[in-house]
Amino acid sequence: MQMQKRWWLGFLGFIGIYKLPDVMAAFNGQASAWEYIYLSWLIWLLYFVPETAPKHDAAAQDKQ
Repeated sequence: MQMQKRWWLGFLGFIGIYKLPDVMAAFNGQASAWEYIYLSWLIWLLYFVPETAPKHDAAAQDKQ
């Protein structure tokens, strides 16, 4: 497993954590529906998820 090429973009996801109380207020009907846009900041946290290395097929390498 290795980190994604642009792993540092995951730090932008922390903005979504900061805005989470505003999003929860929108779910409770106490804020504007525009607060749902703050959920999109949380998507950036996915850059912290490591990606798996491609598996090499030993049989395919023997044929080469």
